[in-house]
Amino acid sequence: PFSIELGVSLILTFFVTLFVLVVMFVARKINAEARVRRVGEHKLEKMKTELEQEVVVRKEEFDQTERRYRALIDQSIDGISLSDANNEFIFQSPAGERITGYSFEERTKLPGTAIVHPDDVANVYSTMATIKEKPFSSAKYQWRVRHKDGHYLWIEGVATNLLDDPNIRAILNNYRDITERKAAEEKIAG
Repeated sequence: PFSIELGVSLILTFFVTLFVLVVMFVARKINAEARVRRVGEHKLEKMKTELEQEVVVRKEEFDQTERRYRALIDQSIDGISLSDANNEFIFQSPAGERITGYSFEERTKLPGTAIVHPDDVANVYSTMATIKEKPFSSAKYQWRVRHKDGHYLWIEGVATNLLDDPNIRAILNNYRDITERKAAEEKIAG
């Protein structure tokens, strides 16, 4: 009932219409996905900005805590030092220098027990061996050390094994000069 030209025209019109509908459907799908991606990128950018702000805040808190602890260590009357498993110095507070006369740089050039009185070296090794046996253990001590100017002074302290603490990995020594106290004790003892 239709001519061939009309039939071909109808078929072409159908396929062109179908093609246009498919293209429109795909375009809408792509556009919707792009919109979702833009929203996701916006959220991601917002989260990145918030995270960067949080990092700035946390860094300032960390820096403030660092300054606070640094002030505590710098102003302490007691000496604070860290030594490795071989008794070699890896840190000394300013009070340590005030007590012994040796700067940190000078102490690191000396063997661990170089300034310990010869009669007390065995006590140092014994104390260190005892605390090294058990992580996080502590031991009190008293021994003599040679001041940089040559005289000996008595120190009293506590050594704590923090070799297994991942933040420290050292033996912590808190100590003070008790030379005057020892002299007074000897005077009283007669």
